[in-house]
Amino acid sequence: MSIKSAYEKEFSRERVRFFIFAIAAICAPIAALVIPLRPEGITLDNWFSRSGAAMVVLALLAEANAFKIFNIFNPSGMVSIGFNEFHQKYWTWPARLNKAAFILIAIGTLIWGYGDLLMKF
Repeated sequence: MSIKSAYEKEFSRERVRFFIFAIAAICAPIAALVIPLRPEGITLDNWFSRSGAAMVVLALLAEANAFKIFNIFNPSGMVSIGFNEFHQKYWTWPARLNKAAFILIAIGTLIWGYGDLLMKF
């Protein structure tokens, strides 16, 4: 059993938070379609379009965690023991999480702007 460094512990915590917000962002438009809770007078296609706003907000929160992970990999000042091993093991994660957050934000923006039109097809 290996001992996790402080960098690895912080990375794991922020990665979990990233995935919580990313999954919530994906679930927002799905929930708008599946759960029959919407204000009176709002059509399903309009409600789906509004769910894009919630998706964007949740994806931005995921992006904030991706940025925190990027900062873990680029500390200011001196680093402690275990940083090099940590960096070599997880160095591809910040870029991947950043790209995933960008894709979620883009999809949420498209749903927010054109969700009602997408529902008519």
